[in-house]
Amino acid sequence: MKKKLVAVVLTIMMMSVMMVSANAATTLKFCTLENEDHSQGVLLKTFKEKIEELSGGRIQVDLFFNGSLYTQNGAIPALKSGELEMNLTSLQQTADYLPSIAMFASTYMFKGYDHMRKVMDSDIVSGLADQVKEAAGYYPIGWYYNGSRQLNLRTDKEVTKPEDLAGIVLRMPDSEAWIAAGESLGAKVTPLAYAEVYTALQTGTIDAQDNPMLGTKNSKFYEVTKQISLTYHIIDFGLIAVNNSVWDSLTEEEQGWMREAAAEAVKACDATQLAAEAELIDFFKAQGLKIVNPDIDAFAEHAHAYYTEHGLTKDWDMELYDVIQGMAN
Repeated sequence: MKKKLVAVVLTIMMMSVMMVSANAATTLKFCTLENEDHSQGVLLKTFKEKIEELSGGRIQVDLFFNGSLYTQNGAIPALKSGELEMNLTSLQQTADYLPSIAMFASTYMFKGYDHMRKVMDSDIVSGLADQVKEAAGYYPIGWYYNGSRQLNLRTDKEVTKPEDLAGIVLRMPDSEAWIAAGESLGAKVTPLAYAEVYTALQTGTIDAQDNPMLGTKNSKFYEVTKQISLTYHIIDFGLIAVNNSVWDSLTEEEQGWMREAAAEAVKACDATQLAAEAELIDFFKAQGLKIVNPDIDAFAEHAHAYYTEHGLTKDWDMELYDVIQGMAN
């Protein structure tokens, strides 16, 4: 009798432990280099609200802004190792692990937001997330619009064509794809941490930086520069990335919630970015910056020649490239 009673008690205890384990909250750290008002900040906050709602609190998210948890270069190793569960990651950094994705990060790949969104929402890139997962150690659950990148310079001399960038030191993040993007425009590139850009512009260590206009505004780069050349050289989109082990540990239902929350966050992010872009030219003019409309065709031709001549298209799927270019119309 005692043995039966002990067995019953043990069974109840085990069931209780299993129930607690099943209902235990999973906490995910999610970070960005930008502040809470940036479109990326809006993305993080929307994702947190939606996933906690959908999961009934089973999935909790801790948010970190302004690069307070990791630097731009430090976040990727942390994401790959699982020390960091989620991050907003660029195609350029991902290309270090999956060279073929550099095609999507190259200058003048997309003609504008509508072209980019049409491609990224189509079946044409349906296998891209799995390729990233296998090669990079993290899994994309959404593709968000990070803005159209423009050149922001300390010089008064108008930059209207690639030749105008001769001798100009342009800051880019430290990855091969980012450096190639800057050099394809005609500039001399120096890699530099994002947190150091303001001071480097102020002191003249660099002559220029490239960013979507919202990033330039929020980081106050306009305080130490004189010109924005509207090159639209990269229609920038990034990855909402989840560490592979974290993703694989989730149930199918939880993964469904994550994707739904990511889709909601992408909509909020894109809308914020597009609304800001519609207003920021007037803002920068009011700050005294010169707004220049360059010869975009000249920049695009120079960029394509650079990628071809430097052998950077060897990992590209050129048939897919041509298909994507055809989708611009």
